[in-house]
Amino acid sequence: MENKRGKNIFLKQFAMLLSCLLFLGCTSGQEDIDHGEMEVIVFGLRRADSVLITTQNHAVMIDTGENRHGQAIVNYLRSQDITSLDYLVITHFDRDHVGGAHHIVDAIDVQTVVVPNYSRESRHIANLQRAMADANLTPVILTEPLRFTLDHAVFVIDPAQIPYFAFGSASDDDDLQDDGNQEGPRANNFSIVISIVHGENAFLFTGDAQSRRMREVLENEEMQRIDFDFLKVPRHGRYMSRSSEFVEAIRPRYAVVTDSYERPADGELLEVLDAIDAHSFFARDVGVHVISDGVDLIVRYSDFFASE
Repeated sequence: MENKRGKNIFLKQFAMLLSCLLFLGCTSGQEDIDHGEMEVIVFGLRRADSVLITTQNHAVMIDTGENRHGQAIVNYLRSQDITSLDYLVITHFDRDHVGGAHHIVDAIDVQTVVVPNYSRESRHIANLQRAMADANLTPVILTEPLRFTLDHAVFVIDPAQIPYFAFGSASDDDDLQDDGNQEGPRANNFSIVISIVHGENAFLFTGDAQSRRMREVLENEEMQRIDFDFLKVPRHGRYMSRSSEFVEAIRPRYAVVTDSYERPADGELLEVLDAIDAHSFFARDVGVHVISDGVDLIVRYSDFFASE
């Protein structure tokens, strides 16, 4: 009996050792995966947002700046031989995010347009609706997270959890207030938030998220598991009631602010970024170019409209 028990213990130990060796072998193989190259371009539009993400075979755009920026963005896409976008995501309907959208839809083959779940009337939205009708496009009104993978980049497009009927209605919830935004009360808290994981690198794009929306992101279990390297700072660098908590929880290595020389990011916000040793970039007259190979990140300024 003792010999048999000893033999069984030996076999179990051998099986465990073999499993460990196999696991280590698999892990080593994962490290050698070629994730290809992903590029992120944050256009320098002075307090307006437009971001282009490209992989080897795909392209996604987040927001489109103002109306006056639309044609310059189209010209850049054409200069890079980008004739199609897999997704165009409008984080919310403020003019500095949706204003140029009709130019892109008119000129580029957009496969899917994703918009937040609230309504608003403006000429910018009317222009986009007309362009989508001409292109026979029906937008995806986002109510549930949308997940997809393009090459080796994993995207999660996350909607706000504010109920639709709350938009524009009275509320005792301080988190629903607009923090002084005069163009679209409460609209910023409807901002769609996008996360991208490319190998070991993770990116977070937050539109103009304000306090309530920041809280939703911080309470999102899926996002809690991600160690973000890159943050597109919410709302052009305005300091809000949850800004410190949000930045300290995300702790990006790189942060991009879409502000302007006339209305720069708030000093309190920059102090928080400095305190976590984030490298801050400012997309004003020039843009910010990020290159990921799935392991390393290169972040630098670049003037994408130099030939305009």
